[in-house]
Amino acid sequence: MKRLKLIYNDHAGNRTFKNSLNTCFKIFSDAGFEDISILRTEDIPSIGEHLKQFEPDAFDTIVAAGGDGTLNAVVSAILENKMETKIGIIPAGTSNDFAKHLQIDKNFVKAAEIIANGNTIKVDVGKANDKYFINVFGAGVITNIPHHVDPSLKHTLGPLAYYLKGLEKLQDYTPMPVRITTSDSVIEEDVFFFLVLNSSRVGGFDNFVESASIKDHLFDAMAVKAGNFADIVMLILKFLRGEHIKDDRVLYFREKYVLVEPQRKGDIFETNVDGENGPDLPVEVKLYEGAIEVYVG
Repeated sequence: MKRLKLIYNDHAGNRTFKNSLNTCFKIFSDAGFEDISILRTEDIPSIGEHLKQFEPDAFDTIVAAGGDGTLNAVVSAILENKMETKIGIIPAGTSNDFAKHLQIDKNFVKAAEIIANGNTIKVDVGKANDKYFINVFGAGVITNIPHHVDPSLKHTLGPLAYYLKGLEKLQDYTPMPVRITTSDSVIEEDVFFFLVLNSSRVGGFDNFVESASIKDHLFDAMAVKAGNFADIVMLILKFLRGEHIKDDRVLYFREKYVLVEPQRKGDIFETNVDGENGPDLPVEVKLYEGAIEVYVG
């Protein structure tokens, strides 16, 4: 008997996935899933607690309907509990960066049909200290913006809400003095923000790193050197045009392992893991090759 667990975040995106729930249920049933159970939640941490109660082979497929935070919670629970299951994605959040990298249709029904078709690939996963991430780990003013965006504004404006909050916070940012250690170098720099990417997208930016891949067994990491407000605004424009990698203020490298720590003892910097709060620095970032199996078109 094929078993499927559908987990949907009713607080994600514009909160309309529930209108497609019956249609998606029928698509999964027609695809041969005989035992389909549903978890509706508005509390991302509850996802891990819910999945913890099941045996590793309880489900053939677990579907995450929500944003990157919802997907992260599902992936984290699967890996932490060593569950043997495939992962389906229905992009029902605001940015849906990971789903867009995989070219999964934002139409809920079409996304469900991708799962029903059964084609999968194995993809890499990152881990920042004890927190897994499927898309991005970051530190700095840009990466903590999701923590400060009003949920109602996010639902109304979508990714634009992140950009508006970013411009607001740019005016009073404080540079981060960090030490970045890779397999062959140590960099000490005051930075505006630091990112370790698993996919090509972050915060709604298309092709943030165009060559990035979730199955190349490497992170794409970058740090932006601190500068004055005018310099940073000009650099943001380059990010929007995809011209940032060649800028002298951008440190870019590809690695399996990265250690990020404050230069000064006692400094505390916020971090972000797939849109949710991450661990304080220092953070050791490791890559796990082909750690999950995901449905793709």
